[in-house]
Amino acid sequence: PDEFGRASLPDDRAPPSRQRAASSHTSAVKRAISRLRRAVVTSKPPRPRTVDNATMRRLATLIHVVAATTAWHAADEFARLHAGAPPTTRRDRVRAEIERSVAQFDARPTPAATEALVETLLAPELRDSAVFIVDGKIFATAKFVKSSKKRGHATMLASAIRDGGLPNVAWAHVPSADGSALGPPCINGTGYAVPTTVIAKREGYAQCGVLVPNPYFGR
Repeated sequence: PDEFGRASLPDDRAPPSRQRAASSHTSAVKRAISRLRRAVVTSKPPRPRTVDNATMRRLATLIHVVAATTAWHAADEFARLHAGAPPTTRRDRVRAEIERSVAQFDARPTPAATEALVETLLAPELRDSAVFIVDGKIFATAKFVKSSKKRGHATMLASAIRDGGLPNVAWAHVPSADGSALGPPCINGTGYAVPTTVIAKREGYAQCGVLVPNPYFGR
């Protein structure tokens, strides 16, 4: 309950009335959770007890109310990044952010520039994170495929190829849960010189990388 309470505290920038409302709801959630714990905790010897539906419904309602009073900063950042022509539908928002992320990386307009990128991806520092798609086939090192998260990425790509195909393309993939937020920009500090996909952006949309689905759902 304490951890949940801290995570649910109102944004300091919210109006005082909103802060009071959120604080009140947070206290109510704590009380409901405390009641829930008392209902399910057993003594020795075990003495099973059930939780009534009314308590569960009240707890669910209060959680929704607290969530509604908390600022959603990701939406604010998205609005700033796409202030010029804000997309309206959910599909358009996803496409707009992908295109913005891709456009941040250095263009490779000539064959020589593309060859230089391939050489960089094949170097020892990046080869085990590199993905190549050539004529509908996926190429990666054995170490890449051995990683469960990276193997899941390759499986997802194979599905995309079966469903509609992908062009000849190469990039580096970061499978970490924070998208390398704590390290140098993008993979191995290459910044926007090497196109990079990530499964998370802990520091927000502006973090380096193209956000792709996380294909790791356990075993």
